[in-house]
Amino acid sequence: MRVPVIAAHVQAHRDHPAVLAWYTGEEPKILMQGDRLVEHYNACVANDADRPVLFVDNKDADPRPTYLRALDIFGAESKPLYDDTSGLEQCTERAAAAVSQLPSRGMWHVPQSFAWSALGNNHIGRFPTLEEFRNMTWQFLHHKGTGLIYWDLDYMHKDADLSFDESMAIASEVGQEVIDLVPVLMSIDDCPEISTPTDLWWSSMTKAHDDKGNLFAANITRQDETAVFTVPAAVTVSVLGEGRSLPVEPDGSVSDSFAELAVHNYQIELVNFDNLQRLTTEYYSQVDASPRTAVGLLSRWRDADVAKRATPARQMSTAYVDRIREDTDRLTQDRANTLRRLAMSLADAM
Repeated sequence: MRVPVIAAHVQAHRDHPAVLAWYTGEEPKILMQGDRLVEHYNACVANDADRPVLFVDNKDADPRPTYLRALDIFGAESKPLYDDTSGLEQCTERAAAAVSQLPSRGMWHVPQSFAWSALGNNHIGRFPTLEEFRNMTWQFLHHKGTGLIYWDLDYMHKDADLSFDESMAIASEVGQEVIDLVPVLMSIDDCPEISTPTDLWWSSMTKAHDDKGNLFAANITRQDETAVFTVPAAVTVSVLGEGRSLPVEPDGSVSDSFAELAVHNYQIELVNFDNLQRLTTEYYSQVDASPRTAVGLLSRWRDADVAKRATPARQMSTAYVDRIREDTDRLTQDRANTLRRLAMSLADAM
């Protein structure tokens, strides 16, 4: 009975620019509704082949074939905030489970965007702070989130403790941060090698865009932590939106402090021939030594690479690394180790 209604609804609204997807599954019970959900899906795609069909659930996704035939996009929903001590780790747990169970489906996750108290019926809980809202958003993005749903406007209006304008300001600030980074977040460029912590407090993802690497990271707990990550190809590391840069150690490791629920997004300048030549010249000049031989080897390496002559390029990269090793005493161990690390990373990327 619902299929004709759904078909008519899709036909009536499919050309509206505000329609992004067809929402047919609100916490669906697949054992009871499976066949019907598939019929609803078919009714949508038969009348609009351009928009996906979406489910949202606050429980784990169901990987069974019936479920898979009924949706294109899954939204893992997390609503963990009841008081100031509520943990936000649930976002990572839900999103990671969804990706594991539905690896071939898109993910439009749903961070908590309302106060539980606004629902009435003796519910207790407040609207997220800016730090909590941002943390939940980035946790979901870390787990293959290519969309976000901030639910919902109605309960923002009903919040007795926070005005609609105040709650919208929080959602808008975080949303704008994400929008500004869409070219990076949606990039399919190959990511640089980055070794990150395996601690339970850590959540992250890596991206690459415009010849730069990106590491998006969050502390998902309410305890202060310190992270060390390693990027063999890193020349410099800056923290987006914070106006600061982090030192890169000779071995490519970088450390940073994470206050509770902190989010830090890093942009990484990756090694290339230009910046390797600049550093080579700079390091030799700092010790009043001539960079001529090393720079000459680097230039010949670049020429061979441009000409796509693989064997000469490998030979010149090895000769450059050997020259730096020979000059370690003059350059100092740290400078020499940095140049060798970058050269070997550049050679590996060829």
